[in-house]
Amino acid sequence: MKNHNSWPPLKRIFCLMALLLPWMGGCSGVKNVEWTEDVKLSSGHQILVRRMTEFRSVMDAGAGFQRGYLFDHASISAELPAPASRKVEWAGRGLSPFILDLLPDGRVYLVCRVETAEGANIWKVPQHEYFVSFRLKGDQWERVPLADLPPAIRRTNLLGSVDTVFMDLPGRTPKHFDFKMKDALAAQYGREPRDQAVEIYPPRSTR
Repeated sequence: MKNHNSWPPLKRIFCLMALLLPWMGGCSGVKNVEWTEDVKLSSGHQILVRRMTEFRSVMDAGAGFQRGYLFDHASISAELPAPASRKVEWAGRGLSPFILDLLPDGRVYLVCRVETAEGANIWKVPQHEYFVSFRLKGDQWERVPLADLPPAIRRTNLLGSVDTVFMDLPGRTPKHFDFKMKDALAAQYGREPRDQAVEIYPPRSTR
């Protein structure tokens, strides 16, 4: 009879993974949501944006060991019109896209909201700041200080309250959000309406 303990170590690992993967998939504790939404840019164009957010299962011992979901990471992609005329993509942990905008001069900015303490640590967000901003330089997103954002980059145009929309609402959530639906959600949950100016800049020094 063949002694299975004589199998090469790598082969034994592959066999163990094959046995465990189905069980891990059913108990992964991860919820992934994907959707598209209509977005208006400062350039005057309207575009379709594709987004994804992943939540991980957590247990709150202080609430009787109830299970819930915590924001983990997100991604966004879109085809931008002229003068950018290109596809843009971004993905990151602990941040949720809040504003994606194209200025008439071709500059592209992305502002993300800090969703978790882990995200604040990963991105080294200064105290009393709640957003992280980027500018597209070539094929890379370059982080820029909030204070350096142009005045035009302060109007919300992306779906906010992602946790509420996808994790708390009963029933089947839509896969596409048009402007009317986004405004209705903002009004219902008291969050930032689309195209409303919000304070994303760091507080002024009192010294």
